Amino acid sequence: MGGARARRAALLVVLALCACPGQSAADGPGKKKEEPDPTAQDYPAPPLRKGHVLLESSFGGQAAVAVEIAETPEAIQRGMMWRRELPAGKGMLFVFDQASHHSFWMKNCFIALDMIFIGSDLTVQGVVENAQPGTLTGRSVSRPSQYVLEVPAGWAARTGVREGTRVKLDLPAAAPERR
Repeated sequence: MGGARARRAALLVVLALCACPGQSAADGPGKKKEEPDPTAQDYPAPPLRKGHVLLESSFGGQAAVAVEIAETPEAIQRGMMWRRELPAGKGMLFVFDQASHHSFWMKNCFIALDMIFIGSDLTVQGVVENAQPGTLTGRSVSRPSQYVLEVPAGWAARTGVREGTRVKLDLPAAAPERR
């Protein structure tokens, strides 16, 4: 009779372990699996949607940038980290739900950048030029922005982009969320 109880108890333990996917007996009850760190070099960053940003140049023309769109918390946190180059005419557009005072730093970034802060009215609110890589210094402008465009350092001055510049966004519609 004692053997049957022991077998039944062992079976209940096995069933309990099978009912907890993603955990092992070593994890213990309630211990959660760690989320990957989007700032880690080995983080498998998912591909980003692509689009274009057009800015009216103070020199009388338009400046175009082909962008990757960072719109998820993980993509925004990772930004341009670990990249070794950013060709002319390319950049990254950070998209936020609403206008706010945003601050950016250059941790794990190897490329000097210009940061163009764009308001919800699609005008440039300010430009941080030549942000030096590998620093933790916060970079922002004094006005709220809903978008931040990162481009190679020196690009804003060469193209005549400055506070008040008007912006057009040519972004594909977001894919519907899967549930």
